[in-house]
Amino acid sequence: MALTERELVEVCLRLRIPVILARGQLACPTEAVGLWREGVASIGPAIEKIVYNETEAIVMFKRYLPARALQSWERRIVEALREPLPVEELIATARLDPRRCETALRAMEQSRLVTLELDEEPAERLFRAGGASFGPAESGK
Repeated sequence: MALTERELVEVCLRLRIPVILARGQLACPTEAVGLWREGVASIGPAIEKIVYNETEAIVMFKRYLPARALQSWERRIVEALREPLPVEELIATARLDPRRCETALRAMEQSRLVTLELDEEPAERLFRAGGASFGPAESGK
C-alpha cells in the first residue's frame, strides 16, 4: 500500500492507472506527460552481479530468476547505471530513442533489471495541480 504521494504516483505510472482519487480529489498521473522522466533510474535490487565478456553481458539474480543475457540496448542502460541517474541523463548517456525510452525502461523494471523512482517534488506538484492531498488526515484542532 502506498504511504506517500510519491509512492502512489509511482505505482500508478508503473501500472498505467489513469486516475487517482485521494481524499476526494482527482489527479491524473498518466496525463502528466513526461512525469516519469523526472525520476531516477538505478540497477534493480534483485541483481546480484553482471558478468561481461567480449560479446555479451549476463545478469545473475539473487534468487528465483534464472541468469539471462542482456540485449544490446539493455546492456547500454545497465552500463550507464553504475550509479543511479536521472532518467533524462540516462536517455542521453545510453543513447536511447526518447520515443521508445519509457516502454524500454518499464519492460526492464518488470524484468527486475532496473528500478525507477520519483522524487517527492514531481508527485507533490501533480497533487497540488489536482488539488488532492495524500497524507495524514487533518485533525480538528
